[in-house]
Amino acid sequence: MGENEMRDDASERLSDALTKVVADLSERIRSKHEFSIIRAPDSGYLYVGLKDGRYWSGGSMLYESTDFDAIGSVAECLQDCVMEVLWIVWPECPSHGFGLHVRQRSGEAVWSCEGAASHVVAAVGALNSKKAG
Repeated sequence: MGENEMRDDASERLSDALTKVVADLSERIRSKHEFSIIRAPDSGYLYVGLKDGRYWSGGSMLYESTDFDAIGSVAECLQDCVMEVLWIVWPECPSHGFGLHVRQRSGEAVWSCEGAASHVVAAVGALNSKKAG
């Protein structure tokens, strides 16, 4: 465990959100990289980062006033981390190739394509099952 990794003081809401969002990563990425909630040593702010502490999403901080805020901020932080570490856009719309963004639709956190015709691709946590189906 990295020295800055959150343990007991990481909120359950952020931990649950991370589990849900990480499920949308490909098996290839999940098998090579572990992610966790990280507390920045200088500021104390929370980020998503590599479990070994080598990198965390320095541009986006976590917040958790609602379940949707937790999922949305974790998704944004994980996107920053994946982009910085792997140099890829994640996730992408399977129809258009545009990067997806978390939006709230009917009270649910979803991955949305904001291309020419904005549309929902999958619920957060169900992106891989959507691809398989």
